[in-house]
Amino acid sequence: MCKSSIEAKRVRDAKIGELLSISVRSHNMGVFHRTHEGADTCVTCVQNGERLTFFDVPHELQVKFDIAETAVATFQDNGDNEHDIVNFDNGEHGVVLCELAGYGIIVHVGALDTIGCAPSPSMRKESMLEAA
Repeated sequence: MCKSSIEAKRVRDAKIGELLSISVRSHNMGVFHRTHEGADTCVTCVQNGERLTFFDVPHELQVKFDIAETAVATFQDNGDNEHDIVNFDNGEHGVVLCELAGYGIIVHVGALDTIGCAPSPSMRKESMLEAA
């Protein structure tokens, strides 16, 4: 079961290629949701081991987690009562998802390198959307 799904009005599975946002729900748990819907409306469940691309990572978090403005990571579901984490390919491992909430970061489900596009530090979500 997806974290905070009990409290959400709806729950859905993430789809490869879609863009998500990150919010914090009860018990300080980070959750994913569609960018045009709030986490109170619909929680989006990301599968354990899913590859994710994070866009528009602010400078503060780039320094804190040793990552670029665009960063690829692997999602890790740590069970019902534990915080989910992400392990960045070229940076910090074990970053608690809720630490990334509230910064306007956009998350692409799937690593860009798996669709034939290697992310560069300056790549922004707009360039990926234009290519699609």
